[in-house]
Amino acid sequence: MGSKAHVCTVYLLLLFAFTSEALPNTFDVTKYGAKAGSDITKALLSASKEGCAAAGSGKVVVPKGKYFLGVVDLIGPCKGAMHLQVERTLVAPAKAGQHGKNSWVTLRYLDRLTVSGGGNLRFDFVTNSIVEDVTSSDSKQFHVNVLGSKNLTFQRFSVKAPGHSLHTDGIHIGRSEGINIINSNIVTGDDCISIGQGSKQVRITNVRCGHGHVISVGSLGKYEKEEPVSGIYVKNCTIYDTDNGVIIKTWPALYGGIASNIHFEDIVMQNVSNPIIIDQMYCPWNLCSWKKPSKVQISNVSFKNIQGSSRTPTAVQITCSSSNLRFDFVTNSIVEDVTSIDSNQFHVNVLGSKNLTFQRFSVKAPGHSLNTDGIHIGRSEGINIIHSNCNTRLDSGIGIPTVRWNLGCRRPLEG
Repeated sequence: MGSKAHVCTVYLLLLFAFTSEALPNTFDVTKYGAKAGSDITKALLSASKEGCAAAGSGKVVVPKGKYFLGVVDLIGPCKGAMHLQVERTLVAPAKAGQHGKNSWVTLRYLDRLTVSGGGNLRFDFVTNSIVEDVTSSDSKQFHVNVLGSKNLTFQRFSVKAPGHSLHTDGIHIGRSEGINIINSNIVTGDDCISIGQGSKQVRITNVRCGHGHVISVGSLGKYEKEEPVSGIYVKNCTIYDTDNGVIIKTWPALYGGIASNIHFEDIVMQNVSNPIIIDQMYCPWNLCSWKKPSKVQISNVSFKNIQGSSRTPTAVQITCSSSNLRFDFVTNSIVEDVTSIDSNQFHVNVLGSKNLTFQRFSVKAPGHSLNTDGIHIGRSEGINIIHSNCNTRLDSGIGIPTVRWNLGCRRPLEG
């Protein structure tokens, strides 16, 4: 990456806090030897240590100016609430790997933390906290990494990174619960927001994502004993000029896991190559066993009111784990431009649904594949199948026995 410095530019709105609590103790880093244009690592650590030990609450302030900052680790717990306020610009180390760490600023074991300012931040075991009015520019890796945290909110958060910058996810979440990302703007060369194993009750609302790969759940199933992912809600978002829109991805053949209750609603896609993807054969470096299905179970996934433009003819790509799609009690919905390939059961199973239309739907299965009906319908009303191609050879293309879009990928039973 050369010797170019990585600049985190922080644009802050004037913050007014009206509270019944006493005013916080203020610790200005300039009182600890910090000077504009110099390295303030020691001064910030000293101010933070005293602020953390202060009774009541502490506020650490980096005043206006341009400062250089090395890798820092701010560790709690603290006696009271903490507020880290950066009023202008912090410059990261010139060489990404010179300190042997994968993050610039790490905050750990803190409760009731507020951060206004910063960049390339890592939040480990942070609870009941807010990050607001922050712009992170040109991070060396993930701009924000959230691990083991609970009830953490990002609001009015911005990320700026070149479209060609790899591994620069805007916000990465893992093994955390109650994470909210609202009213934010993220432009990066990789995932806008990536949600890893053990993430629960994540809400993403009113977020604009540009370039890169955008909002992803996964990849899952790569490591043993991964924790379930559940309760993911993405609503009122805009995605533009990206390779992917929203994606759920799991590795084939490796380890089991669960991803459930994942909902995408009221999303506008603008010039997106692959708007909707469920990929249970995710293998970016071709180092997988394609003969064995993914062991991750995906269930109760919904896509509602997704609108906009796609760069490619296929707006929805679903590759399940040698299994099938289930539509249970789905009403007033449309499934279009989807291809289901090589399921080892029914490709589509419709149960208890009403006013559901399949159009430009394709099924492809080998001639020797038994019990692989294209679309099976039961206890349903108003099902329309038009302009579609069911090629399952031995079994019926369509089987008919004597809104929420509830979509899932089930793994087969294993003997």
